[in-house]
Amino acid sequence: MLRLVKYYERGTEPLEIITTRQWYIRNGGRDAALREELLARGRGLTWHPPFMRARYESWVQGLNGDWLISRQRFFWDFCDDYLELVKQRAYGEGPAAASSRAALIEALSVLLRLFAPVPPFVTEEVWSWWRDGSVHRSRWPDPAELPAGGDPTLLADTAEALRQVRKSKSQAKVSMRAPVAVAVVGGDRADRIRAAAEDLRAAGNNEVLRLEPDGSAEPSVTAALADDRG
Repeated sequence: MLRLVKYYERGTEPLEIITTRQWYIRNGGRDAALREELLARGRGLTWHPPFMRARYESWVQGLNGDWLISRQRFFWDFCDDYLELVKQRAYGEGPAAASSRAALIEALSVLLRLFAPVPPFVTEEVWSWWRDGSVHRSRWPDPAELPAGGDPTLLADTAEALRQVRKSKSQAKVSMRAPVAVAVVGGDRADRIRAAAEDLRAAGNNEVLRLEPDGSAEPSVTAALADDRG
């Protein structure tokens, strides 16, 4: 179906609206018993960092509808956060660059196998660019095949800091490529993202990135745009 819509201020081109099937998960938003069960299970976990438990409980208590399993949301996080954080390092040389490229290759392998049943021809084509055989005859991804170690919270913490830098640019109505003179990350997140500090600096186009843990649980990011230095 083609329909002329003003999907941005000066948009005049036709926009094709395609309906797709969506999947939902019951999450307690409309079921008090399920909500209490989710809260109880959360209290049985050991949270790292600890303040994530309070966030989880606030999220559960604030739910008011079933949760949409959004493939678009996953790709947004993966492409807009993870790829942006590692791509500059991947273009470089040395052990750090080799590490990022190895992780990207592993991620591509897993994602192609996961999505192969949904877009079968696209995944088969991409698989053929770098692997022999068919993606549809490959083993289903298994967590055991991934390297051990690493901090699973590092990406989430670093990505949140990057979003805050982007938010500053959005509020200033400048390009996401605009340079940042100084970005300061506070809260206990500052220490946790130290290992990814150079990736964050490059992705946010930060001339200077300072990590200043202040003992507070809640993270904070302040950014001074390069054009604001006077």
